[in-house]
Amino acid sequence: MNTTLQPLLDAAEISRLIQQAGQSRDTSVKTGNRQARFGDQPARQLGSGLDFAERRAYQHGDDPRRIDWRASARSQQTLVRQYHSEIDHPACVVIDRSASMAFGTRCRLKVTQAVRAGIVAGARMAHSGASLAMLLLEHSGHWQPPQSGLPALQRAALRAARACPPTEPAYHPGWSHIGQSLLTKLPAGSRLFLFSDFSTLQPDDYKTLRQMGQHFDCQAFHIIDAAERHLPAVSPLLLDGIGRQFLVHPGSAGKATLQMRLQQHQQQLKQSLQKSGLQYRQLNSEQSLQGKL
Repeated sequence: MNTTLQPLLDAAEISRLIQQAGQSRDTSVKTGNRQARFGDQPARQLGSGLDFAERRAYQHGDDPRRIDWRASARSQQTLVRQYHSEIDHPACVVIDRSASMAFGTRCRLKVTQAVRAGIVAGARMAHSGASLAMLLLEHSGHWQPPQSGLPALQRAALRAARACPPTEPAYHPGWSHIGQSLLTKLPAGSRLFLFSDFSTLQPDDYKTLRQMGQHFDCQAFHIIDAAERHLPAVSPLLLDGIGRQFLVHPGSAGKATLQMRLQQHQQQLKQSLQKSGLQYRQLNSEQSLQGKL
């Protein structure tokens, strides 16, 4: 008997997703109610770029070529121009490969959808010229620093699409730890894509999420399975991820109550992430990605 575990996606499927992401002329990724292209927003740091930031009083050591003579004459003091720094704002894709993501009742697992969506988002950024980082949330953990070019994306995608062994210990580093790590690894203004079911999110994590929302252009994609939207008629079904486990039987009186609690939990998650400054999107695990990112 062949016990070799198959990857979530093969190399051909990964290549197809990358190619399709690059075929669109609009390589931007939706951010809320606007289309934000990489580099549209000025850097928050000051330096030697081309975009004007502000004028300030001349200080010893300033480049005389930056003196604004007209403004200086009007204000009766020597003023110099400052410009936004031309720093690299990389994109980063975070893919949750923890135990709760290895769940699916239709055409694919939640983790498979997260990998597919992460590849598409990363490919659009790579095609637009952005450097791309990737963080995989799993027992062994994996961080790929920002790199430019499609070969780097291909390597990261193959790593993300590895099989998820069912015997791997349940593990999640916690969102506070994840957020603090990203805040130290990525410059302010970076674009961040989170693909997860957020089942391990705790109330204490929202402080760090608010920091992420302030420092990054952050999009949270909530990966959800069909059975988590509407409880199936056939049971029993063991559900997890809302603070405790529930065993649901066919026609049980508690099924309607549990359905309501699931919907309330999802709505609360959406509101909490949005209040933290993250752009919330729900992504069904069985759906096509066309027009979803």
